[in-house]
Amino acid sequence: MENKDAIPGNTILKRRPPAQMLEGGFLPQASLVSSIYEKAALMKHRKQSFAVLPTRHYADKTKKKEGTAMRREIIRQVALAALMVPSLLLVGLAEVASAQSLWEQSRLTGDWGGARSQLEAAGVTVDLEYTQFYQGLVSGTGPKTPNYGGRMDGFVKLDTGKLGLWEGGALNTHIEDRFGPLAGSLGGTFFPTNAAMEFPGESPATLVATSIYLSQQLGDRASLLIGKINALDLFANDLFFGGWGIRRFINTIFVAPPSGLIPPVFYGAIANVRLDPVTLSLWVYDPDDRTKDYCPNLFANGVSFNLSAAYATEIAGRPTTFSLNGIYTTKAGPDFSSVSVDLVNGGLETTNKEGSYSIGFQLSHLLYQNPGNPKQGWGLFLKGSISDGNPNYVKASIYGGIGGTGLFRGRELDSFGVGYYYYDLSDDLEDTLTRLSRGLIGFGDEQGVEVYYSYAVTPWLYITGDLQLIETPSDAKENAFIAGLRTNIRF
Repeated sequence: MENKDAIPGNTILKRRPPAQMLEGGFLPQASLVSSIYEKAALMKHRKQSFAVLPTRHYADKTKKKEGTAMRREIIRQVALAALMVPSLLLVGLAEVASAQSLWEQSRLTGDWGGARSQLEAAGVTVDLEYTQFYQGLVSGTGPKTPNYGGRMDGFVKLDTGKLGLWEGGALNTHIEDRFGPLAGSLGGTFFPTNAAMEFPGESPATLVATSIYLSQQLGDRASLLIGKINALDLFANDLFFGGWGIRRFINTIFVAPPSGLIPPVFYGAIANVRLDPVTLSLWVYDPDDRTKDYCPNLFANGVSFNLSAAYATEIAGRPTTFSLNGIYTTKAGPDFSSVSVDLVNGGLETTNKEGSYSIGFQLSHLLYQNPGNPKQGWGLFLKGSISDGNPNYVKASIYGGIGGTGLFRGRELDSFGVGYYYYDLSDDLEDTLTRLSRGLIGFGDEQGVEVYYSYAVTPWLYITGDLQLIETPSDAKENAFIAGLRTNIRF
């Protein structure tokens, strides 16, 4: 689904380090190291993290429940399929008889006998996507058995002008549900290897509305977004980054590049002003992750600001964009260098450090433009950032590659990407982890490569092959080689 409110040139996502970095019994004080993350508020959804990749202690407690949970999930999916198949067959037969072929229409369910077009003309747009994964660790630290997972994404947009309310407005909603045993992180990596199975940050089989916001056009050059915003939605139209993990790349680095200062879901406002050839954007938002919140106590822990400027031009006759952005938050975070062992209570002690910043850049240049659709094509993309490194767990980063749509003639709907990333993690965090392991385990930075190709069987059915090779930050973890398949159906 195209998102006209998408904003290019911004790094996103505040990410908690996954629990599996500390697991496997190789750390004599693994529970103490886990406490760093808990006190650092980098594992807000601790229950969810452990459910995805449990520690030994947690796994022992939940092992007896896994069989029952798995059976329930299978029954749930079979029931869902049983409900969907008859209706899809009826719709498919109706569409075959229509003027547009089932294999040429943009959505599997077509135009609903004209009802969909009538709804859109009246201001109501509804889209539904069903994505499935079969992914596993080929080599590295952890189980080598591939697992299945999937998700449903529903998008509803109400155009206030067409509904007869006021001009230029729209209410946008994104509803998500993920399911299956596939973990969001494999192989002991710092960042999730499958964004679609990691977010939203709730337990699987939980329906969550991650976006409920109002967008308002203010004249020809300005717009405003306000409400509950899924940060991943803002990358919807990017040719290289974004895609929720159900399109384009699967790894979180390329789906939603982490800055350490923007939560996956936040409440706030985004103002955009177009001053050709420059576009300015200002975000003001609550710094806490609000995935499961619908009536939160906003700004209780501070406020965050994100200011960016994007310059659009051409090089060699091809569209080129340069952008700069700066993020600052007043929210206090843990001072990683202050972590010490509480000998009396047996836990960890740490002090807080107020304020954190990140400064980033982005460059994109199309090498090929689709003659029939100038907004589509493929090219070069590059992002980078630097930050304070404490309390931000990111010190610096660089990532990018080549990708887009229409690599081969006649395959304009296909997409592909080859991406590389390097994340320089906080020196203080790395030193603290090493110190608490009594020097037995070293913690460094993370880098990796991802390659994918998405084949459009029809305009509504896509099959994707994906490979990832990641050098993990822990000396106790082997490099992770991950392979996966993905199908995406657009109803």
